[in-house]
Amino acid sequence: MAPKADKKLSKKELKALKKKEKERKKEEARKAAEEKLRLEEEERQRIAEEARLAWEAEQARLKAEHDRIVGEWESLEPVLKRRREGLAKHEARYNGAAEWKRYVEPGPLPYAGNDPSMNGYLNVMAEGYDKDINDVMRTLTDIYSVRYLRASCDKHDTAFLSKIFAGAEELALVEEQKGRPQLVEKYHDYMRRLEELANRRLNHNTAYLLEKSHDYYKRTNECSLFSGQAGWKLALWANHAKNPRARNLDFPAINLFVEVPKPFVFAHVGVRMYHQVTDPLYKSKDIYRTLGGAFRFEIVQLPPLSKTVKEWTFERVTPLTAATIPVEYPFVGVPLGPGNVIPPIIVAYTLPEFVIHFDPVPKVGCWFAEEQCWKFENITDVVYEPETRKLTFHTIIIRPHAMLQNRVRQFPHTKWSINPISESEAFLTLHAASLMLKFEVGDGWCKLVEPHFPECKHLYDQKLAPRVLLKRLSKCGIHLLPDEDDFRHVKTTVKDPEVEMYACRDLAMAAPAAAFASSKWNAHADAQTCVFRFLEIPEPKYPPTFDKSKNVLHVLYKQKGNALLNLTEFKSPEYKEEFTTEYHASLLVTLRSKFSDESIEKMEQGCPGYTETLKDLAYALKLFSAGEPLPPPPPPPEPEVVPAPEASTSEAQPGEGTAQDGEAAPPATGEAPASPVASPVAAEAPASPTPAPSG
Repeated sequence: MAPKADKKLSKKELKALKKKEKERKKEEARKAAEEKLRLEEEERQRIAEEARLAWEAEQARLKAEHDRIVGEWESLEPVLKRRREGLAKHEARYNGAAEWKRYVEPGPLPYAGNDPSMNGYLNVMAEGYDKDINDVMRTLTDIYSVRYLRASCDKHDTAFLSKIFAGAEELALVEEQKGRPQLVEKYHDYMRRLEELANRRLNHNTAYLLEKSHDYYKRTNECSLFSGQAGWKLALWANHAKNPRARNLDFPAINLFVEVPKPFVFAHVGVRMYHQVTDPLYKSKDIYRTLGGAFRFEIVQLPPLSKTVKEWTFERVTPLTAATIPVEYPFVGVPLGPGNVIPPIIVAYTLPEFVIHFDPVPKVGCWFAEEQCWKFENITDVVYEPETRKLTFHTIIIRPHAMLQNRVRQFPHTKWSINPISESEAFLTLHAASLMLKFEVGDGWCKLVEPHFPECKHLYDQKLAPRVLLKRLSKCGIHLLPDEDDFRHVKTTVKDPEVEMYACRDLAMAAPAAAFASSKWNAHADAQTCVFRFLEIPEPKYPPTFDKSKNVLHVLYKQKGNALLNLTEFKSPEYKEEFTTEYHASLLVTLRSKFSDESIEKMEQGCPGYTETLKDLAYALKLFSAGEPLPPPPPPPEPEVVPAPEASTSEAQPGEGTAQDGEAAPPATGEAPASPVASPVAAEAPASPTPAPSG
């Protein structure tokens, strides 16, 4: 008997069966999704727990590191306390001797550090005026001596004498060196007030002399007055003669010559020519700074002439009696030359003997105070004669003029080194962009040793504070005292000021028994990191050199401390922050396992005045921020050109390229197609050399 066939399911049963199967799959999908979410949550919690444990471990490590570094600072407190007390005694002894010297030899000018004396001087000088042009010149030079430096110490200047006779500018530099911003601002305020006083006295005296110029002309038949002192030049010309031939204003006694154009001949005007050797307080936004002071050619109105009736002289009292009123050039209503060309004013004068001019092509600019920049338009025929230091130019602009110099000319530095010559003296050698300079550093002073420029002869025997010496070098034309504005024009990695100060201070404390040198890896480090090389010097008379010694070490400085790097200057292929020691508070701690006990003792007992001066000089020069930048990357190699496949003439339309499946057609212009092979530059490009800040 045949088996009974399966009963055929009805539509209702099939529908129910499908629904049940659908619900089963839906349930399985829900359970799978829940399981997936559960596993993802477990993984997330595991990762979060691992991250928390890692963070806690890192925080514990950082806290232990911080506690250890704090303990190291506490262990160094006796050394630091002895250094602070030594510096305080040195400064007290220094200031006391200087104050006594000023008391027994007071001199006619005030000391900028004495507030009552300065305020009294400013108030008294603001009230009077001079009646003789030589007295005017003496007053101006005296005012700028108070601003800069008392002239009585020029011939035998030392660090001690410069402290006694220092003006407001140099006192500001010293206080900036010591980190006292309130005193710096006070002396800057004195400088501004002295500058305003000089301009006010000059205008008042000019007005008086021009008012008396016609009487002087009637007595002497001369239309001009002049005076000069220590390179400063002042000349006045009043056009009373109206002589067409009297266009050359020549003052050979003060090395000044001006030729005025024809429109001046019949103009009832006066001219003031003034060359101040001291740089004016111009804060320029561009890269230029004055060299040899500034020259001002100013046209002013002449006061009304006096009248003499019998024995009486009648003088009209007008605003021109006590002040000058400027006149614009070209003159209104006076016809111009052929082609409506403004005839230029020809100026020639000599620069001070201490000026070094490096540029093969001299630059003369005029100052635009409203834009705070120098401009070169309408200044032509500039000629500078180095043998006589004579500068000649043509101009039609009635504004302050000056020979200009690129103030970042010597940046960035290429390398530097510090080599001890005893436990309390060292040579700091700096290879700037175009010069090699050598400084000797001692107990509270530093001086210039090289290069030997005749223009700098007055600096070679001067033992000065670091910033004062660098400022005087800047006045000569060697600018090595950068500020934040200078770094905007230099491609370097500007280091964090606190980290750089920390590195300079620590470096100086180790200087009695070590030599230091720049490292190319400093440019590869970020702005929060300073890197340099150092070497133990057991005996300064026979020091090893960085090129030959195998004991050269690299040290890295960050905000939290310093550590030795596993790097060499020439063999390491790239910059990596791999350490051979832990972070320490000071190099004095880091080197306890590297240097001999005798060297460590020399460092701890180092002369406070010497180490402080070395620190100040290194920081003023910005050895780490102004270093050589990263070299430019090599140009990428030429990509390999893959020839395009020949197109079939039967399939290709005129002017179109052909393409196979999935490939772009080569351009119809005949350009080579891009290579399908990855660029070797992209394939081999290393990661960014700038490391992420640690801890």
